[in-house]
Amino acid sequence: MEWNELKILAARRETARVTAVGVHEAGGVPVLDVVYGDVPGIIPAARAALPEGDSRLHLTDLIGQSFDAVIVGYEEGVFAADRALALERIAARTPLEAGTVVKGTVRHVGKDTVWIEAQGRLIPVRAEEAVRRRVPTLRVVFAPGEERDVLVKSVDPLEGSIVAAEPNPYEKDIYRPGSILQASVVSLLDGGVILSFEPGVTAFAPLPRRPVGLGDTVVAVIRNVDAGKGRMTASILRKTGTRMPLEALFHRKH
Repeated sequence: MEWNELKILAARRETARVTAVGVHEAGGVPVLDVVYGDVPGIIPAARAALPEGDSRLHLTDLIGQSFDAVIVGYEEGVFAADRALALERIAARTPLEAGTVVKGTVRHVGKDTVWIEAQGRLIPVRAEEAVRRRVPTLRVVFAPGEERDVLVKSVDPLEGSIVAAEPNPYEKDIYRPGSILQASVVSLLDGGVILSFEPGVTAFAPLPRRPVGLGDTVVAVIRNVDAGKGRMTASILRKTGTRMPLEALFHRKH
């Protein structure tokens, strides 16, 4: 049974794979709720290996993700775990060198920074190193839990680049002027919208006669592509499932 295993793990302070399932507050301090099998546990925010900033938001990013944590206690059917200690142990036995490309897991996504866990480190990647074309927020491009390659630009201070580690998606043959493709509306702007064709590939499209709303799927034609700068423009032809001009009403996000 899992609780027997946890007692042994806690006594030996060994590492186990846990899954985050929620966040609550204890004494005004946010705590991450995790499970090991069917047994509930907690990780205090201070030991969750979070980046600086809004700890509750960063904890929320971890919900649904599985990761290593050291089991440090078990009492009355609930265990206590330490994610920061688990990362320290992994980092101690796993060298990391500048100039190398490593595979990691997106753990946290902010407006201008995405944090990728790789080899026991939480590597920050700034917006200009995360995407080739500026977007309103990196949350329209990255999702916590997905795997990405990252180039280690520097070890001290720790910095990474996703753009330098992955092939330029804008150079794909499908992204040529005149290509007609399906895309999703991920942001609403004054005078236009941002379309996403795949993770990391976006385009600006002016408002059609009857524009789409946030989250709609559309058919668009590529107008211009600057692969080097990661810029692309498109025109919306129609909303998927329609033949005539778009009937969806446009509602600006306030």
